[in-house]
Amino acid sequence: YSRPLTTGNLSGTYPNSIIQLHQHGSMGTRVGTVVAVNGHSVRVRISRNLSSGDRIKVVSRQGDGRKNAFTVKEVRPVPGEGHKQGNFTEAWLEVPVPCRQGDVLVKVGSKDYYSSRGAKYWLEKLKREVKPPARQRKKVIHYVPDRLAAPSPSGITVTETASDLLPWQLKVSSWENYQRFSRERGYDLVVELNRQIMHRLAGHERKVFQRHPSLIWSLPAIHFPGSEQRLATEVKRLLNAGFRRFQLNNLGQVQLFENRHEQELMLATGVHLPATNLAAVIAYRAMGFRAVLLSPEMDRESMEMVCKRTPAEVKLALLIFTFLPLLPTRIPLPLNRKKVPLTSPHGEQLYPYFRDGLTYLIPTQPFSLADNLYRLPGADMITRVIDFSFYPPGCNPASLLTKIRQGKLIPQRTLFNYSRKWD
Repeated sequence: YSRPLTTGNLSGTYPNSIIQLHQHGSMGTRVGTVVAVNGHSVRVRISRNLSSGDRIKVVSRQGDGRKNAFTVKEVRPVPGEGHKQGNFTEAWLEVPVPCRQGDVLVKVGSKDYYSSRGAKYWLEKLKREVKPPARQRKKVIHYVPDRLAAPSPSGITVTETASDLLPWQLKVSSWENYQRFSRERGYDLVVELNRQIMHRLAGHERKVFQRHPSLIWSLPAIHFPGSEQRLATEVKRLLNAGFRRFQLNNLGQVQLFENRHEQELMLATGVHLPATNLAAVIAYRAMGFRAVLLSPEMDRESMEMVCKRTPAEVKLALLIFTFLPLLPTRIPLPLNRKKVPLTSPHGEQLYPYFRDGLTYLIPTQPFSLADNLYRLPGADMITRVIDFSFYPPGCNPASLLTKIRQGKLIPQRTLFNYSRKWD
C-alpha cells in the first residue's frame, strides 16, 4: 500500500509517524470526498475510478476510519453537466456507516479480489486456512519420533548441544514442512511463528519441546495493530515450555525477552534483520543477540573481513539458498492471479503469495550459493542457512534440500554481489 513520506527513525526516536493511521495514505488509495449527506445517501466528488464491489473506508478527522468500511453496491452519477469540475465527477453512493461532509473515501480492495462471493466468503476462507475446524482441533496430535536421515556431506559435523548453533539451519513456514523436516537430523530447524503455526501449536508447546528441544522459533517481521499481545502471549508459552532459541526480525521484538536473563537464552537475527558490516554485528551484540545473519547482498571480501574481526562470542550465519520475497502489501491481488505469474520489465517471473493478510511476490529465480559451499569465507564458523519460507508453485523443497547440501549447481539462480569486485 502507499503511505505518506516520513523521516522514519532518522531522528533517533521511534515515532508513530512511520505508519500514520489517521492519514488515508497509510490505508489505500484516495477515491473521493464527501460533499453532501442525506441519510445513507451520500454525494461524493470522485477523483479516481470507483465501481460496484469496491471496498471503501471512510476516513474522518475524528478517527482513522478502521471501523467505517463498506462495499460499494451501486454508483449513481449525479445528473446534469453543472456538477463536473475539472477531472472530478460527482456521484451518489449508499453508505451504511456514519460519515459527514468533508470525510475522505479510501479504496482498500477491488471487485476483482472480492468477486461475486463477497468479502465475507474470503475472510472465512482465510480463517479456515489458518485455523482447523473444531472437530479437527479435538484430535490428539501425534508426533513422529526422530529418525536418522541420510549422512551429511563430508566436512560437515553435527553437534548435539542445544545451546550451540549447528553448521546448518533450515527454515520453514508451514506445519506440513515442519512435520516433514523435523524427522531428520543434520541441521537446526527454524519455524516461522505465523498464524497457521500458532493455531496448530496452541496447547501443545510442551509436547513439541519434549520431541524437539532445539527448535528455533522465527518471529514475523510485520505485525498488524492489535496482534502484538497475541504474539507476546505465544512467546511466553514457548519460554514456559522450555524453548530458549528465537530468531527476531524486528528490533521491537527484543522487548519480549528483556526480563529474561537466562544464560541459555539465544537470540538471533533473521533475514529481515541482517548485518551488512562489522559495526552492525557489534551493535546487535550490544542489544543481546548471540547470533547474527549476514546480508545476502554482501560481497565475498566484505564477508571475509567481518568473519575475521567478529568477536568470538558472536555466531555468524549466511543465507545459502532462499526465494527472497518482494513487495509485501496489504492490498490483495485479484484471485485470477493466484497461480499466474507476473512478469517484470526485465522478464523475471513473480508469483503472488498471500499469507497472514499480506501479499508477497515470490521470484522464480532463487538466491543460491550452493555451488560455493566449500569456498565460503569463515567456513569453520559460519552457519549455512536454507530458507524455505517462500517458494514458487511446483517447487519441491525436499529435492532442493538434497541438491543444496551436496553442493550442486542450481540453474538460473542469482548471487547478488557475492562475486563482485569493488574498486
